[in-house]
Amino acid sequence: MAPISPSYVWEETETTVIVTATCRGATSASTDAFSSPHYVSVNSAPFFLELDLHGRIDSIASSTAVRRGGEIELRLPKAQPGLWGRLLIELPKPERLRRRAESRAARFRIFWHRAHLVICTATSYPSGRGQQCSGVLAICGARWFWVAF
Repeated sequence: MAPISPSYVWEETETTVIVTATCRGATSASTDAFSSPHYVSVNSAPFFLELDLHGRIDSIASSTAVRRGGEIELRLPKAQPGLWGRLLIELPKPERLRRRAESRAARFRIFWHRAHLVICTATSYPSGRGQQCSGVLAICGARWFWVAF
């Protein structure tokens, strides 16, 4: 069965975007949300919502709440204060998918001090064979690792 795109409404302030999607039957246990600087998605079967955002958000500070009646609220703090005037960016599909992939890769920036693990995003790296490969550069203790994807 193909996923259903839920209805949603959005509002903004100078510092935050709030998106409320209606996904009948959604619970916090059955809902997965993902946020990155320019892309967010919510999956609560059979509903799936993905948004290519007009502006940049602070994905680490973003939050999701599932309310009674299956309302899912995304609180997305803006990276820079200001009004966007619209929620979604309008780009040709190839450019939108490229931007989405870069945004998802940027989400891999993890700073986990207890384990001394830091992962920094790298969008491309010369492979030495005239190609570019994508991945993340990670450091654990004093050791660096390149993880291609």
